[in-house]
Amino acid sequence: MIYSDRAPELKRNKLGFKYRKGYNSFLWNTVCNEANKRFETKISKCHKNLFIGYDYNKKIIKQEKENAFNANILKIIQFSTCNLNNIINLYKNKKIRILLSNPSHTDKENAESTLVVLYVQIGFVLKKYFKN
Repeated sequence: MIYSDRAPELKRNKLGFKYRKGYNSFLWNTVCNEANKRFETKISKCHKNLFIGYDYNKKIIKQEKENAFNANILKIIQFSTCNLNNIINLYKNKKIRILLSNPSHTDKENAESTLVVLYVQIGFVLKKYFKN
């Protein structure tokens, strides 16, 4: 969203400050229109599949595609279902960004040791396939 100059929550209609005394709807609409114009200008210059997102869970990929669609940035992200051991840089000679997020973990007792192993593995993959 930063790369495409996308202001967060632009599509959200219910914002608490709209109910405050002194709320200026004209000013808010002016700000939103300017933000939308900036986003449209920047997103039109973005390349297809500028970002690559991986997860081994198909449900997470589906959810992230919906999130990207709702944020109007789906066209610049390629999503793939993939195990971390099988991730490679599909665009070795091109400037590609990587999206990383914190994995969810529900088992609190094993979470720390599992995460240490996971992040060591992520570091290995990044060094091997994503040099920059």
